[in-house]
Amino acid sequence: MTVHGGDVWRAAGELGIPVSELLDFSANINPRGLPPQAMERLARDACDPQLLSLYPDPSASRLRRALSEQLALPSEAIAVGPGAEALLAPILRCLRARRLMVPVPAFSEYRRVCAQQDIEYVPFPLERSESFRISVDNLCRRLEAEPCDVVLLNNPHNPSGALLEAHEVRRIFCAARSSGATLVLDEAFVDYSPQATLASDAAAMPGLIVVRSLTKFYAIPGLRVGALVGGEEEIAVLRHFREPWQVNVLAEAAAIASVTVPYV
Repeated sequence: MTVHGGDVWRAAGELGIPVSELLDFSANINPRGLPPQAMERLARDACDPQLLSLYPDPSASRLRRALSEQLALPSEAIAVGPGAEALLAPILRCLRARRLMVPVPAFSEYRRVCAQQDIEYVPFPLERSESFRISVDNLCRRLEAEPCDVVLLNNPHNPSGALLEAHEVRRIFCAARSSGATLVLDEAFVDYSPQATLASDAAAMPGLIVVRSLTKFYAIPGLRVGALVGGEEEIAVLRHFREPWQVNVLAEAAAIASVTVPYV
């Protein structure tokens, strides 16, 4: 099974060169790097032994409040975890998924988490001739003909970058709900196209869960921070499927500093 991202540590060891001399073209990270205010906060907190002696806040309440202000959503509609992909497994356990449809090609972690949980992985092939952009009509027809428990869609699409507009994703959501499925919408790269997000919809509409990554746009994959948005009842149930201390104190502080000031 293909593993996403380049293992730069292994490659550096095999080549006998420092990691800093490698360029990893398999990881789509903002080349501008960590926002300055987050860099300053991280450097300060890393030198504070008292802070490092504390366990993290189990609910990451400060980060959830910062995200609620950024997204204009209730903090109770937000959960956080150590990276967006780490939230996939508890989401699928919470939904008791047995059959999951995914437009392919797709992020390799989708197939991995399905294999781990014995979930049937149902591919919906995308066409190279259409630049791997999802045909909304075809996907809606497929959902009507072949219902699943969960539809897992990423927008913008990874790996092609093809973008669906918000109204197109809402059509897919309606088709999924009509067939009895939940739409899990992976918006790991939506910060580059913020007009396409359905985060507000997810907080208000049952059956829609939005997954967000803070590591791509804010260039902190080494700190592992992700979030998801859903109805308050769905989020409350999901918290029971996660381990405590999901985000460490340094990662939470850097993420708060990143989302508090617009990064433009």
